[in-house]
Amino acid sequence: MVDGPRLLENIFPNPVCRPSLRWLRANQHSLPHVRIGRLIWFNPQQIKAHLDARAMCKVKGQLT
Repeated sequence: MVDGPRLLENIFPNPVCRPSLRWLRANQHSLPHVRIGRLIWFNPQQIKAHLDARAMCKVKGQLT
């Protein structure tokens, strides 16, 4: 489990391609996360699987 900035570093290792922390906060309602008090933690493997599945749905939708 990691926090937001570390999640972005793990998922997007290239700083040029990395989305902002603001993007993460705006989209966290649709991403799997765990809230402990006021802190929000993410599992990088779950987030990567979620983003990959969402990207594949968009690609499949464009092909039909």
